[in-house]
Amino acid sequence: MACWRGNALIVQCLLEYGADVSAVVNGGSTCWSVAKKLGRMDVLAVLERYSTIPYRFDGIENGLFHEQNASNQQSGYNSKTKPTVSILVDPLEDHPGAGACIVDNALSEEDLRQLEKLSKSLPEVSCDGADDVTSTNNKTPCRPSRAYFCDAEQIIQTMLKGCVDAARTELKSGPNIVKTGGSITPGVYTNNSRMPPSSVFHHLRFLNYKEKGGILPPHVDLCRIDDSTGHRSTHTFILYLTDCKVGGGTALLQHLSDPKVLAIAQPKRGRALIFPHLCPHSGLEVECVPKILLRGEVIL
Repeated sequence: MACWRGNALIVQCLLEYGADVSAVVNGGSTCWSVAKKLGRMDVLAVLERYSTIPYRFDGIENGLFHEQNASNQQSGYNSKTKPTVSILVDPLEDHPGAGACIVDNALSEEDLRQLEKLSKSLPEVSCDGADDVTSTNNKTPCRPSRAYFCDAEQIIQTMLKGCVDAARTELKSGPNIVKTGGSITPGVYTNNSRMPPSSVFHHLRFLNYKEKGGILPPHVDLCRIDDSTGHRSTHTFILYLTDCKVGGGTALLQHLSDPKVLAIAQPKRGRALIFPHLCPHSGLEVECVPKILLRGEVIL
C-alpha cells in the first residue's frame, strides 16, 4: 500500500521494522512491480537500499498478468471486433437510470481468460451486507462467494478502458454536455473540474453464484470515493464472465417501490453492464450456475 501510494518515508519506516520486501500479495503484485508501474522512483531507491534480492519487475506473477503481455494490449479493445453499445434507458429519460447501457465485444477472449485465472487465484470470502441475496424458497440465503482485488498495477483498468470509452462515446457524455433545463448531467465533469486519470476505480471484486435459486431484492448502489483524488464514482460496472441462457439477469426498475421492469441485462460472457448508481435494480433468480461476474465502479 505504501509503495502504491508512493510514500517513500512510510516504505522506509516499514522496512526498518522488518517488513518483507519480497512479499507477493494476493493476485501477484510485488512492491517492486507496483513502484515501477507507477514510476515511484524514490520508492524504488528505498527498496534497493533495503533489499538483499535482485529486482523483481515481473508484474503480477504465476502466469496471471505479465507486464509484457499487458503492454501489448490495445487499451482493452478486442482487436478482432468492434465494441457494440446497446442503450437500455434513454439518456434523456427523466429517470435515475438514464444512460444505462450494455457493451459487447469490448474485451478479447484472452482478456476474459486472464480475468478468470485471476479470480481463481484469489481467496474467497462470504458475501454479507448490501449485496446479499435471498433464496426464493425462503430458506438459507444463497450467497455468492467473493474475491477482492486491488488493481494497483492498472492491468484490469487498461482492459476495461475500451469498454468504458465505447459507452461514453455512444452516450456522448463529453465534459460540456447538459440536460434539458440546463442542469449538468450527473457524473459528467465540467471545464472547472479535472477528469480523473482513470475512469475505472482500483477496487474490484469477483462474484461467483454457485447455487441456483438466489435473487437480489430491489436496491440502489452506493458510490465509491477515491481517497487519493476525492473523486466519486458515478456508475456501477458489471462484467459477466459466464453465460446465463435462462435467469440470472439484472433488471433495471422504474422505482424501488414499483417493480415495473424497464430493461433486463442478460449475462453473456464478455458483456458489460454500466448503469448509474441510483438506478433501481434487482437480480433475477439464478438458474444457470456458475454465474461469475466482475463488479466495480466507474466514472462515466
